[in-house]
Amino acid sequence: MAAAKFDNIEEAFQFAVGKLVPRNHCYIIDVRGPSEIAESKAATVQVVAENMVYENGAVGLTIHLPFDPTSGTFQELVKFVGTDLAERCNEFKYDGIPCFALRVGTDVLMAEKVLRFILLHVYGYGNLAGFECEVFDEGPVNK
Repeated sequence: MAAAKFDNIEEAFQFAVGKLVPRNHCYIIDVRGPSEIAESKAATVQVVAENMVYENGAVGLTIHLPFDPTSGTFQELVKFVGTDLAERCNEFKYDGIPCFALRVGTDVLMAEKVLRFILLHVYGYGNLAGFECEVFDEGPVNK
């Protein structure tokens, strides 16, 4: 299935919560900012189904922040760890990469607020204009 594309972060979250969560599907939402788009880089931030991090069968929105040192995200890791939000996240390693995750369930407004905070305080984006979101349906949860 092709990815659903959105120019609005809230609409991408609403799509996942309205179309994929009720079907108990896993998903990946890639959020890319203007500089990542201009340089053809990977997603700035990802929001995934909870099961994809916690392997618990739940499919609510989970903000997933991998800080791969080989991709030049060390400064962002330092900034993130310095925020109050870092204390509310679960820290783990995936293939040796430091990662953080925060579960927000189906609360689209909360997910957007948290994402705005991260994009402003960690990545330096003052507004969410020019962002692209792609939502990938990863199929039913296999618990």
